[in-house]
Amino acid sequence: MYDGFLKSYSFFETSFLTSSADPLPPVGYFYWKGGVDMLTPKQEAFCMAYVRTNNATKSYLEAGYKAKNANTAAASSSALLRQPNIALRLSEIRKTIHDKQAETLAEKTAEIKAKNIMDIAEMQERLSAVARQEATEEYISSSGETMERKVSMKDALKAMELLGKMQGAFLDRQQVEMSGAVPVVIKDDVRE
Repeated sequence: MYDGFLKSYSFFETSFLTSSADPLPPVGYFYWKGGVDMLTPKQEAFCMAYVRTNNATKSYLEAGYKAKNANTAAASSSALLRQPNIALRLSEIRKTIHDKQAETLAEKTAEIKAKNIMDIAEMQERLSAVARQEATEEYISSSGETMERKVSMKDALKAMELLGKMQGAFLDRQQVEMSGAVPVVIKDDVRE
C-alpha cells in the first residue's frame, strides 16, 4: 500500500544529526515528495513536537493548530495521530534518533575502552621496560621525600615470566605413554 510512498520520501540534509544538544531538525525541515502523502508544515511541526514531548494535545497546539478548548485539541490531535502519513513520519523520526543514539553510544564506548584498557602491545612494551630494568618506580624515603629508583630484580624476573607466558614460551605439556593395544568396544557388537 505504501511502497511507492516509502520510496518517494527523501531527506534534504542530515547534518542536524551531529548536534548533541537537540537531535531533532528544525520544524518544517523535512518534506516528503509524493503529492497526496506530503506533510504540511503544521503536520511536520506536530510530528517534531510529538517526538519531543510525547503529548499529542500539547504538540497539536505547539504546531500552530487552533482549538476552541482542550477537549477539541485532544480529539483533533488524536485524529492526526491516526493518519498513516503522520504515523509513518513519527516512526521515521524515532528511527533516525535511535540510530544516532546507538551510533553515539558505540563511539563513546569505544573511546572509553581505548582510554582505559591497555592493548597487548602496550602491555608487552611496559613489561619489557621492567624486565630490562629501564623503568623506574617512585617510593617515599625515610625522610618523607618522594624519590625514584630502578625496579628491583624481583620485579624484573616477574615481568620476564609474564612476557614468556604472553608469548607462549611456557606451555604445560604432558606426555602420555600407552603400552599395548587399547581394545575398542562397540555396543552393537556386545552380546548379552
